[in-house]
Amino acid sequence: MPGRLPFAILMLALSVWVTAPATARRSAAAHAGAAARRAEHRAGRRRQRTAHAGHRDGRPPGARAGVATPAQASRIFAEADRRHDRYGFSSFGGALLPAYSQGFFRHAALHFEYAYQNGGQWDWHAGPFLVAEFARGRSAEADRKLTGIAERVARVDGLYEWTTRLSGSGVGSRDYAGSAASLAAALVDGSFGLALRGDRLDVRARACATTAAIDLHQPVTTMRVGYRCDTTADRTVLEVTTEGVRGGQLCVLAPAVAVGATATDDGQPAKVTIDRVGREINACLDTTVGRAPD
Repeated sequence: MPGRLPFAILMLALSVWVTAPATARRSAAAHAGAAARRAEHRAGRRRQRTAHAGHRDGRPPGARAGVATPAQASRIFAEADRRHDRYGFSSFGGALLPAYSQGFFRHAALHFEYAYQNGGQWDWHAGPFLVAEFARGRSAEADRKLTGIAERVARVDGLYEWTTRLSGSGVGSRDYAGSAASLAAALVDGSFGLALRGDRLDVRARACATTAAIDLHQPVTTMRVGYRCDTTADRTVLEVTTEGVRGGQLCVLAPAVAVGATATDDGQPAKVTIDRVGREINACLDTTVGRAPD
């Protein structure tokens, strides 16, 4: 931690300046304590660098951005799951796993294990991680985590700044904007798969295992996007509605038999391409899903 080295130098200076036996013993004890804290810090840094699932690790964003290879992304996700299970979290979103021991941090907010950013649960850290999981073809796992978070949010009746590890009790602001925005991204970008860039809309309708619907309005630009999908045993009907949006790619999460899928666009046959992402298969078509304003 910052300040460890100056503290060690100060203790060394004191041990040289004071020669009384009792003081020298106290100085030696202080040296030992400082050395122990430095050793724990180095160990913590090593464990932090190796595989923890917290916000200080750049690996989840790397998985989302495509920097991590598929094999690396799989290890990142698997390790995050393992640690959340191992340390008994009530839902997904641990910030630092394992937590540093009690008293390691001098700041009062981080004094205890699994408190605040020393191992607390943070929805605004979980959101980007879930978006990465959805993007890497792990929709079932990400949906399970997102459902667990939603159930806990409903139970505590608030989007808190952070929540406790075991009970999931809310701490800090009850209406925390970071939590709301991150979970909205996991829902809209991840589960529903809506990506609006400029006036181009791309849809990866991952929520179409059953009937699902979403409708979004952007008041600043007057754009509106949404869709409804109905899935039966042999087909999925995806209806996309837009205002002020031009073409994009439409994809539906499909079963393995989708290799031979066919599609229609406004009643006309449309070319289907198969896109494999991780363990998932998407049936996709390029189409104009609206018309940009004149």
